[in-house]
Amino acid sequence: MERLEAHRHFYADLITTAAGAAKNERLKAAFASTPREHFVGAGPWKVFAGGYYVETPTDDPAFLYQDVVVALAFELRINNGQPVLHAINLAALDVKQVPFSHFQPTTQPTKSMSYMNFRVLWQSPRSCMLL
Repeated sequence: MERLEAHRHFYADLITTAAGAAKNERLKAAFASTPREHFVGAGPWKVFAGGYYVETPTDDPAFLYQDVVVALAFELRINNGQPVLHAINLAALDVKQVPFSHFQPTTQPTKSMSYMNFRVLWQSPRSCMLL
């Protein structure tokens, strides 16, 4: 196992355990397989701790594999969100894996994207499905 892969697996265990979802293997696999550094811009990064931002000493992605909020637009106070909060919410949804063909909307989805190995389809504000 390469170094960053080991960090991702530890991070997935850490986040899902803190979220009370340690037995949710699908959620754990999603966190372990998502390279966080692809979603927070180039490092070094500013991470939020104790009401302040602290800059990582280098651009080593290993610094991202903690339960930390990372600034996306520091000046605007926009960040990527708390990892454990994402895990709590995804675990609470108890998302089930179903074949894409199982989802048959009455109209075409208005938006489609991938998020942490889930395929998300929006049809309207009240009709959304994670696959």
